[in-house]
Amino acid sequence: MTAHKVDYAYFNREYGPYLRVFFYSPSEGKKSPETLAILDSGSNKIIMPFSMGRTINLKHPESLEEFDYIHGVGGAISFVEKPCIIYLVDKECGEMYGFWINVAWEHPYELDIEKIEKKGIEELGRFEKSGVILGRDFLNNFRYVKFYQRGSNGHFLYKIKDSKIDRTNKYPDDISKLTP
Repeated sequence: MTAHKVDYAYFNREYGPYLRVFFYSPSEGKKSPETLAILDSGSNKIIMPFSMGRTINLKHPESLEEFDYIHGVGGAISFVEKPCIIYLVDKECGEMYGFWINVAWEHPYELDIEKIEKKGIEELGRFEKSGVILGRDFLNNFRYVKFYQRGSNGHFLYKIKDSKIDRTNKYPDDISKLTP
């Protein structure tokens, strides 16, 4: 696996080290839309917004014991840990690399799905603030990540550990051919 260079980008009015990713649930055969996800070495987890988990039909928790909390600079969020495949999309080389991993799916502290849906978009919007965060759980898939920034220009280099890749597919041709 060769090293990849990625320029910093603006996303949601934030400038930083972003990778293009999407989530895939093999059991449901569903994928999320592609999005930019920020690399955050200060985060332990991979954080997936509530709406993305719903898009790929992640199973809602059945008991309150499934919930946990993450506390950070912006406050605390409740989440449920769920397994799925996260694909790292490299448009330049025309490949996407899939990793089986547990994600922290942002989820309201509520078991009743009807109550969640009644709260509406405005109430659930707080579970969308972070966007996708790629923390150390994701960074463990890399041989290295090196960040460079001078003034308003930045980029980073990364190299994936071959042994961590669960599957490699051609981008964008194989998106419709994803299988469990």
